[in-house]
Amino acid sequence: MAAKGKATAEEVKNAFQGIATAQETLMKVFAEYNETVRKRIGVDREENTWKKHCYAYRHLSIFLREKYNTI
Repeated sequence: MAAKGKATAEEVKNAFQGIATAQETLMKVFAEYNETVRKRIGVDREENTWKKHCYAYRHLSIFLREKYNTI
């Protein structure tokens, strides 16, 4: 409602039932997290930490593609 200024009855129902209008995928959230880690290299993160997260991201992507035929 803050973005549009009004809400439809269906949007109110979905919000009440906990149904999200824009769902984020695991891979999208993981990629965003990796980007925040990359930006913090030298502040409170080391480059090796970021590389390990990227490695885990690639392996998760492969797993999802092979196991669930996604991505």
